[in-house]
Amino acid sequence: MRIPSTASFLVLALAAPFARPALAQSVPVNPGFEEGAPELVGWRHNRTTEYTFALDSVDAKEGRWAAHVTGQAGVGPDAFGAVIQGTRDATYRGKRVRFRAWVRTDLPPGANWAGIWLRVDLPNERTGFFDNMRARPILGRTGWQLYEIVGDVAADAEAIAFGMLLHGTGQAWVDQASLEVIGDAATAN
Repeated sequence: MRIPSTASFLVLALAAPFARPALAQSVPVNPGFEEGAPELVGWRHNRTTEYTFALDSVDAKEGRWAAHVTGQAGVGPDAFGAVIQGTRDATYRGKRVRFRAWVRTDLPPGANWAGIWLRVDLPNERTGFFDNMRARPILGRTGWQLYEIVGDVAADAEAIAFGMLLHGTGQAWVDQASLEVIGDAATAN
């Protein structure tokens, strides 16, 4: 299975139109995807013709709706589709945070994988903490499973971005997302 390196994913993520997310007031906005359905309210997605994004009312984890990403057959080796949200809330600075979300997948064998992700944006368009589950991808067909990422937010952080991504072809769903402070950051930044 070919998984892009962290460096190549960062280049793609920072070059993508969603690199600096529209910022939410309460984090996350619409965590269960119920508000405004069938529109994807409070969440964004990268603009690409290789992926479709919608709300799905079949087999949501909780409530009626879950966000659904579909990768079209024949996507490029570095292609990915992502649902995105972010915040500039200063209360996260200098804190350890946990991003959690329920995900289910239907991915064909090969280089196709999904994961949740969390990125801390620093001044001068630098990236602080970053994890997209590349080292522990979600593969194949799964039922709903809870995933989490824990990371430190630098004291000088400008924003936090988070969501779910699908790399390659297949389908992935996300529901019941949360972002919470679980303590102080391990090191002073």
